[in-house]
Amino acid sequence: MFYKQQSGGGLAEFVVAKKSLSVARPPEVSAAEGAGLPVAGLTAHQALTQSAGVKLDGSGNRKNVLITAASGGVGHYAVQLAKLETLM
Repeated sequence: MFYKQQSGGGLAEFVVAKKSLSVARPPEVSAAEGAGLPVAGLTAHQALTQSAGVKLDGSGNRKNVLITAASGGVGHYAVQLAKLETLM
């Protein structure tokens, strides 16, 4: 299965990706943990940018954002991304 940014996803034991799109996993992070990190981060990013309309590069108007369940997997990323937007 080849990685495509706009594909509908897939289920495979192995996947082929460009080296520029991947990073080495630190030994203290398990494969399962490493696989879950991008999912939560991308979900938070999509919720903030597409659903809430937040501009993470600081180019848009500042917005107040309420993030419920901020201690969960997606919520803690959303908080960090929202804080990043206010620092720009």
